[in-house]
Amino acid sequence: MTIDPEIRQGIEARLADIERRFGVEVFHACESGSRAWDFASDDSDYDVRFLYLHPRDWYLSLVEQRDVIETPIEGVYDINGWDLRKALRLAARGNPVLFEWLSSPIRYVERPLAAGFRELACSVFDPRKAYHHYFSMARGQRRAYLGGETVRQKKYFYAVRPLLACLHLLEHGGIVPMRFFELIDSVAVPKAVREALAELLRAKRQASEAAESGRLPVLDAWIDETIAALHTHQPDSAPPRDMVRLDAFFRTAIGA
Repeated sequence: MTIDPEIRQGIEARLADIERRFGVEVFHACESGSRAWDFASDDSDYDVRFLYLHPRDWYLSLVEQRDVIETPIEGVYDINGWDLRKALRLAARGNPVLFEWLSSPIRYVERPLAAGFRELACSVFDPRKAYHHYFSMARGQRRAYLGGETVRQKKYFYAVRPLLACLHLLEHGGIVPMRFFELIDSVAVPKAVREALAELLRAKRQASEAAESGRLPVLDAWIDETIAALHTHQPDSAPPRDMVRLDAFFRTAIGA
C-alpha cells in the first residue's frame, strides 16, 4: 500500500518531535495494523509503531524508568514505541507483536541498528509462542464479535488472519507474513473461502472502518472448523534463546 506523501511527512515530523522531546533515537518505525495487513479502509488510522534507544547513561540508572513512549491519538495518527532493552526482552520471550513490527512492509524509519536488531530477534523467534498468541486471538475475536446477525467487516479479517497465521506456523514454522494475500497464499485454504475473503475485502476497502455486513456462512463455517482443528495442534518450540548474544548486542548498541 502506498502512503500519501502528506501523511508520511506528518508521521516523520511526529517521530522527529518524539526524538527531541524524549531525548531518544528512533531506529525503526513502521505501520503495524490493517494498512500493513492490506485490508485497511480509507478512514483507517495510521498505527505507527517504533523502536528507540536512549543515550548510554539512561540505562545505568538505579531508578527503573518508563520503557515505552505513548502519544495521544491525534486525528488519524496513533503513534507508540518501545525502548531497545524492552524490545530485546520481548524478543527473548517470543512476543509475536514485535515480529510483526519488524516484518512490516511499510516503514517510516529504518536506521542501521534496525537490520542487526531484526536479524538477532528473528534468530530467537519461537513458533510455538506465536501459535498460542494467534490462536487465542482468533478464538477471542470469534467469541466477541462474530455472533450477531450483522458483523463489522473488519472483524472477519481479525478472526481469519490469526487462523491463517496458525496454519502458516504449523506448515512453515517461520515468521508470519504481514500482507494478507501473501499469508493466505502460503497455506491451503478452500477456494470458496478465498473468494469470500476477496469479495469482502473489496467491499471493506470501499466502505468506512465501521461498516457492517450480513453474516457470511462460508467464513463462519471455516472459522469454526479451523479453530476446532487447530485446538489439538502446535508447532515445535524454538531452541533455547541465546541470552549472551542478546546481551552483547544490547551493550554494543548503547556503547557500553
